[in-house]
Amino acid sequence: MSDLVFTGERFLPDCSGEIWLEHWHRYHFAAAIARNCRVLDVASGEGYGSALLAVTATAVTGLDASAEAISHAQATYGYLTNVRFLCGDCAALPFADGAFDLVVSFETIEHIRAQREFLAEVRRVLSPTGMLLISSPNKAEYSDRRHYENPFHVAELYRAELEKLLADHWSESIWYGQGVGFCSTIASLRPAAAAGELVGLGPEPEADAEVPHEPLYYLVGCASSKAPLERLQSAFSVLRDPDDTVYRDYQETYRKFVRASEAVSTYRAREAAAEQDRLDVRNSARTDIEFIQQRLAAALQQRDAALAGAAELQGEAARLRAEVDALKSLTAKLGEAAHSAQQATLRLTAGLHDANARYEAELQAAGQTSGELTATLLAERERQRDESRSQEARIAELRAQVEAQVAELDRRLGWQWRLRRARQG
Repeated sequence: MSDLVFTGERFLPDCSGEIWLEHWHRYHFAAAIARNCRVLDVASGEGYGSALLAVTATAVTGLDASAEAISHAQATYGYLTNVRFLCGDCAALPFADGAFDLVVSFETIEHIRAQREFLAEVRRVLSPTGMLLISSPNKAEYSDRRHYENPFHVAELYRAELEKLLADHWSESIWYGQGVGFCSTIASLRPAAAAGELVGLGPEPEADAEVPHEPLYYLVGCASSKAPLERLQSAFSVLRDPDDTVYRDYQETYRKFVRASEAVSTYRAREAAAEQDRLDVRNSARTDIEFIQQRLAAALQQRDAALAGAAELQGEAARLRAEVDALKSLTAKLGEAAHSAQQATLRLTAGLHDANARYEAELQAAGQTSGELTATLLAERERQRDESRSQEARIAELRAQVEAQVAELDRRLGWQWRLRRARQG
């Protein structure tokens, strides 16, 4: 099976039916006149025709514009020592003048617009005694009568147009018509009765294989004498289907096969694209996994660093708790001192009130005592007041000391808290 894609236009040897008959017959016809010639096969395609010409030719060069077709032909027919395949343009042939005795070009000219340039190049590379054997579809029959448009043809020709193009380069020509139809053939069974040839029957049979010699049907003419049978002198007779009824049914089947081949090619292309998509997804997933693994490794490093930092913070927290406990103890002692100071202040205040009450009683009891006693009492009262003020000043001083100690405790606790926050940051 060929690795080239069947497009419905480029012939492949594993095709069958009308296209097989047309293409193989042309190359068999050419092979009969290619004996001992240097042959150029323009638009050699798959390469089967060049290989067939090489059976009789001295050397064959197959030229095609498709690099894919040339690569296939080299791989398939490269074992033939008198055949080579080159990629090139038929309108600019890469060969010297007079390099070939025979140029074969089948179903090429209708595919190009540079038709004059193509024929001029063929004329240049032909030897003075060389010949061109060319084929072309008859536009009147191929397209007009059948209402058919071949998407691969860019410049089909009517007979007059092809005659004019060829006459511009060659003064002599002989024309043949080729057609394929569904026929009934009656051929003589008498030896050496046929004048003609039958080509392309397929491979030779095995030496020990049974070869059929009898026809599928017999058609016998009988008479009382030889004279009536003299009318049966024709070597063979062909009855053609003039309306191509069977051919038209076959042609529709053929077109369905072309569409199916195109669908298979499209399916293969989609499968290749899907496989590429799957490969891209796998590569993307592999990249994502590598990225995740890198991120995981970085996260593990960060976790280890965090654990080490947490251990350090736990030690610092224990030290800070010890300092807090010491500060709490100091605060308790300061509270006790403040409480004692408050108790002393209360006692002093109570004593002051008692003294004032006593003095007031003594003043009331003394009544109208002398001014000296009054002055004495006043002086004593003033002394008591001074003493009271002194006690109040001492209380205020103790309160200030307690407040200072409380502020110092707050300051220390605040400093420890800020220190811990700074380390955590």
